[in-house]
Parts: sequence; C-alpha cells; structure tokens
Amino acid sequence: MTVFSRRCIAKRFAVIATVIILVATSKFTFAGVEEFVPPDRIRMLPVVLVASDQKPPTSTQKRVWMRHLQLTQQFYKDRLSPSGTFEFAKDESDVIKLKRPLSFYRSLDKGESALHWADELLDHYKVSRFQCPYTFCCLVMNPRDRWPVGGGRTLNGGINRGGGLMVMSSFAFDRMPNGQSTLRHEIAHTCGLPHVDSYGYDMTTSHSVMAYNTRHRTKGFRDSATPPELIPEDLRAISLASRVFPKFRFVAKRDLPSGYEMFRRVVTLGPMKIPDHPDYDPAFTTPSGEVNGSKVTNLNEREILPSVGPGVTYQQRFMWASGEQANGQVVLDLDFPGEVSLTRLLIHSGHSGKYNRAEGVRVETLDGNRHQVVTEKPLATADAEVEFDAATSRKWRLTFTAGSSKKVCLRGLQYFYKDQPLFPPPVPYNWRERIGVNVPAFAPAKK
Repeated sequence: MTVFSRRCIAKRFAVIATVIILVATSKFTFAGVEEFVPPDRIRMLPVVLVASDQKPPTSTQKRVWMRHLQLTQQFYKDRLSPSGTFEFAKDESDVIKLKRPLSFYRSLDKGESALHWADELLDHYKVSRFQCPYTFCCLVMNPRDRWPVGGGRTLNGGINRGGGLMVMSSFAFDRMPNGQSTLRHEIAHTCGLPHVDSYGYDMTTSHSVMAYNTRHRTKGFRDSATPPELIPEDLRAISLASRVFPKFRFVAKRDLPSGYEMFRRVVTLGPMKIPDHPDYDPAFTTPSGEVNGSKVTNLNEREILPSVGPGVTYQQRFMWASGEQANGQVVLDLDFPGEVSLTRLLIHSGHSGKYNRAEGVRVETLDGNRHQVVTEKPLATADAEVEFDAATSRKWRLTFTAGSSKKVCLRGLQYFYKDQPLFPPPVPYNWRERIGVNVPAFAPAKK
C-alpha cells in the first residue's frame, strides 16, 4: 500500500500522441495550442499488464479482476450515494504486453517500475499526461509473489488535475485474501487522497479507507465485519475530484459530524516523474530574489492560501517573497512544458491583507531575446484577474509593480485559455466555498 516514487530515469525517443519529445535536447512540440486543456471526465480503465516473459491472464483471472474492481465501485457507491461513485471506461480489461521482462521492472528502484508503466500506457493509448482521460487500474501478471505490493497515484499530482495509475499483482488475487481491501485504498490514492497520518490520525486504528487498519481486511469477495469508512477529510477530497466523481457533493449536515474539527489543509500527493514526458507544472525562475525562507518553486506547491488572516498569514512553504527591488519591478519567468495559449490570469499576491501586494503587472511572451508585450494593467486587489487577447508561447514573463515596500509576495497563479483552466493548482482554489464549510486557513492568532 504505497504511493509511487518521484524519481525518473531517461531512456529512449518516444512518440506519444501528438507530443513529440526529443530526449537529446529535452525539447518537444505540440500539434495544437489546446493540448494542455485537461479532460472533462476521468474514468477507470481496467488493464492487465503482461511483461514480455510472462503468460497472459486466464479468463478466470480477468473475470476475478473485473469483479474486484466492480466491488470497489460498489464500496464507493454505498458511501457516496448511488450516482456518486466513479465510472469505468470499459466493462472488461484490456491486456497489454509490456516491452521488457518482469525482472527488468523489478530491478528498478522503489516506485520506478510504475513510472515506466505509465510511460508505456500513455504510449499505447496515444494520450499525453495532460489530456489522459483515464485512471489506469492495472493488474500486473506475476504468479510468484505479491510484487508489486500495490500502489496508486495521480499522474499529475494534486486533486482533479488529470488521470492516475494504480498497480497490484495477480498473485495478490490468486493467493491472498485481502486484495479487495487493498484495491479500495489504492483507487483512492489515484484520486489524490493521502494516508490519514497526513491529517494526524493513527494509521493502524483509524476507520478511514486510507488507513492500514487490519480490521478492514477483506477475504476474497467477502467484506470485513468492520469495513472502513470515508472520514470527512476523505469526502472533502473526493468532492473536489469532480472529474472522477462529478455527481458527488460534500454536504456538511450529512458528511461532517457535530463537533468534528476538520483538518485545515487539503494534503495531496506530488506529480509523477514519467520517463520521456515533460514535467506537469511550469518551471519558475526569477532574478528578483527569494527571501524569508521562501522559494519561487513554491508557486507549484500545495494550495493557494487566502491573503487575509486573522493575524499574519505569511507561510514560507506556500509562497514566494521577492527581494527588495530598487526600481520596484519584480520579475517572474515561466517556462511551460510546451507552447500554451492563455487569455486570462488570476494573480494572488500579498499576505495578511496588507503586505507586499502587487499593484500592477506586465505580461510578456518570450522568444529568445525577443519580448512581446501582451498586456500591462494595474492590479486593484490582492486576488486580481487579468484578461487579454489570446497569446501563445512556451516562455512567459510577468513583471510586477511593487508598492512602497518594493517587494512582492506571491501566493499563487492560475492560468486560463478561454474558460478552461490550465495547470490548475494541486488543491482547487476556494475549496472552502465549494464544500460549504468555514475551515480556518490559519491557526488561531496567539493571545
């Protein structure tokens, strides 16, 4: 019951859908400027992976695998309402022959086998990580032992940013009793749910499906006498994963017990480093410094926190604070995975409701030494929307006009092409309003 390692190893040239990645130069192009628009829906795709030296599944093994997936679907249906569960892309498993023997994948460092399988699956289905409409639910043919022990993750990290991947061994369903309870847990990881210890709960005693409580273990198709539940933090994350669970809504009166103190952060898993694929998020650099323990790369991390407190709301792990600029101009350079078209930005700056807000922005596209100004506008609020005519580039520059402090604190950015969000933050913005619960964003101010 693990999530996959983020390490990646380079290998070969690959052609993946319209994405062409040139390993030697780390450059690639996309056939269209809308290639980064995420899919409207994510469905579970049953798959059996067969290494080059392994036998294909029997009809019984395929039937058992599909039956377990259906039972997992029913588990979520019983807890989310009849229409709230996930959907399957197909009613039976695809059988895919892998390119290498099982020993090759076993020889890799922990988690790296899953990264290779993600690469091969995206190649097979001719989709990019950005537009993949599937969570690949993979049974790996291995009659000898339970490797892989079971793992799941979203391809792009966070919640609601695209497809996912989970793997389990055929041995687990041929020879072990608790495959079904493991499957429920790993499916949740593919939707972005973390272990409950991320929220401070005990992994061995929690009632959550995201714990390792042995009282939850199934026996074949038969459920435990004390099956797991979805605790409020689980339900919150599932309600935000609207591409997988489009009909489920968090309802506080139903889903939040009286007196329950919900953890104030939505914890997420990071993106996968898939061989021969670009990283999911844009890369940030700045000549304007990183101060107060912050890093510019924090703009890809976790959630976009509100500016207003109570108290001082600066959080160095979640924000980027620039150094003081003599001319009051703070520069941020963005390098996207490929050429993207944008028509709108949401800029979240400042903290504590009064410090280091950006008062204006100039948006430029970069092509070598050539800069093309897209728009230049004042920013009247800490959370400001900037609209402009469609512009396309891989490299962009945002130059912020600072206030009297001559510094800018940036809490996050959101990117849009028309009405479509691109590279959404790991935790959906304004999630508190979405679930209708006033969960404090910050610890109470000390008296």
